[in-house]
Amino acid sequence: MAIFGFGKDKEDPADPGLVLACLEEALRLRSPFRFGDGRRETSALVHSVNEETRSFRLLPKDDLALAKGGKVAFTFIHEGLRLGGDGRLLEARPGIVALQLPVSLAVMERRAGPRARLNPKERATFTALQDLFQGVGITGALENIGEGGAKVRVDKAVAIGSDKRLVLGLNLVPPGQRFLVVKLNKVPRCPAVMEAEGRAVHLGHEGGALMPKGVLRGRVKWVLGRGPGAMESAGPGRYCLVGVEFMDTPEAVARDIEAYVTQRLPG
Repeated sequence: MAIFGFGKDKEDPADPGLVLACLEEALRLRSPFRFGDGRRETSALVHSVNEETRSFRLLPKDDLALAKGGKVAFTFIHEGLRLGGDGRLLEARPGIVALQLPVSLAVMERRAGPRARLNPKERATFTALQDLFQGVGITGALENIGEGGAKVRVDKAVAIGSDKRLVLGLNLVPPGQRFLVVKLNKVPRCPAVMEAEGRAVHLGHEGGALMPKGVLRGRVKWVLGRGPGAMESAGPGRYCLVGVEFMDTPEAVARDIEAYVTQRLPG
C-alpha cells in the first residue's frame, strides 16, 4: 500500500526529509498532536520546525513536567493517517516543549480496508450521537468511506438535550470518544439510511429506548480544525474534519459499504 500518497518509485516515508516535510505540513495545517512519556500525555500544536537543529517545538495544552533528555512519543494526523514517532526531549518549560526530530515516522494504525471518496454532489451525510440523552451530536458531509470507517466534514455540533450549538474545533470530541449511534445517509448504491431491524439499546423498564439494529457504533480516531476561525467560532462556513472508526458493523451494512467501495476503486 502506498503511504502518504507516494508510490513505490517515490520518496520513502522513513526518509528524514519526508519526516521534516510532514511536520512542516502539520505546522501549516495546525494539526493536533498528542505526546507523552508513556505515563502521562497531553495535546499540543506545532509551534515551529527547525531544519538546521533537526528539532521542532510544541505548544502543549498541559505541563507534564517531563525530564530533559528523556524519550517522548508523539502522534499526529497526516493525510488522514495517524502517524507517530519518538523524539528526545531537548527543552521543557511552561508553554513550550522542544523535541529532536525522529529519523522516521510510523503509521500507528492501518485502515481496515480501502476507502472511496465521495463527491459533494452525491450529498452523502453522516450523523453521530454520543448518547441518546446527553453528550455531543455531530452532523456533516461524508468525505470518504470504507468498511472500517469514514472521514466526515462536520459543519454542525450540538449538545444533546439542549440543542445548543457547540464550537467546531479540536476540543469538540476527543480521540477515543465513542458514539452510541452513527448513521450514514444517501451513500450511493446503498440503502438511503444504513439501518435494519430494531433492537433494544436501553433495557430494564417499559418504554426503554429502541434504536435500529443496523445503526453503527463508532469511535473518534482524530479531529482536525479547519476553516477560518475554526478554533474560536462555530459560525457559517466553519467546519472540522473528524475521522471515525466503525464498531460492531452489522453484516448487511458492511456488505453494502464494501460493494460500493469496490465499485469505486480503479481497476
